[in-house]
Amino acid sequence: LYTNITYYIYAEDIQNNSKKAGPFNYTVSDNDPPEVINSSRYPINPGPLDDVKINISISDLSGVKKAQLFYQVNGSGGFNAVNMTLYSGTIYNGIWNGTIPAQVNGTKISYYFNISDNFDNFVVHPSIYYYGYCVGQDDINAPIVNFTTIYPSNPSYQNVVMIRTSVNITAE
Repeated sequence: LYTNITYYIYAEDIQNNSKKAGPFNYTVSDNDPPEVINSSRYPINPGPLDDVKINISISDLSGVKKAQLFYQVNGSGGFNAVNMTLYSGTIYNGIWNGTIPAQVNGTKISYYFNISDNFDNFVVHPSIYYYGYCVGQDDINAPIVNFTTIYPSNPSYQNVVMIRTSVNITAE
């Protein structure tokens, strides 16, 4: 999944003397993990008969190889894995979809995503907290910082750094 670039340099002066140098080579690879643009769920406040559709918008230069949704029921036991499918767009910039099955009233669900690209770079999102909801109840969550991304991911003192964050604030 690396791209090898071969190029030549042609130079000519004002007296029409010319020179060809090369070939020169370099390799292009993707070292950045996929970027999560945003995520959503429907319904926002699910009832006990509702499957919950989870969407996540992902961008990556080499393309998303795998997007997984992991959810946990009532904060105990392991997380259940759901392989997400490309819902719209492309593997380079698309919306991926997964479903958490209906749960009984009062069930608390926590979930997060693990996304890898075609160079095996990966991101766990959100990186610190889980998303969550409670079945059959209106909004019970305080504002949640969904994600913060820093670009470049390993800046030097000479870089301009872009920081992007997303916060969920819901009415109670």
